[in-house]
Amino acid sequence: MERILHLHWDQPVLALLTMPDPDPTHLASLEAGKNLLEHLRSQEFTNDYLWNLSTDAFRAAWRLLSDEEEDAATVQTQFQLDEDTWSEFLADVSRLPARCDPNIGEEFL
Repeated sequence: MERILHLHWDQPVLALLTMPDPDPTHLASLEAGKNLLEHLRSQEFTNDYLWNLSTDAFRAAWRLLSDEEEDAATVQTQFQLDEDTWSEFLADVSRLPARCDPNIGEEFL
């Protein structure tokens, strides 16, 4: 006995077509936050990198680490590493000890 299956793609396609374009500044700040977390994990900091950090990079890093409701750009940035590596990455970052930078003169992490 043969069966015929009809797939209706109009609703998913319409949903995709009506999705707003991602905000490029949001994606850029999330990328900066991910880079900050990667620098924290590897503990590689240069003076140029530290002085060029923006408040948005810290906010984005916090957003990537938090369990708050996520948007598509946040999830995409988190899983640039890959889904399995992200939880290991978070565990590594959370285990980092606070460090004192004598050039700045106080504990900043």
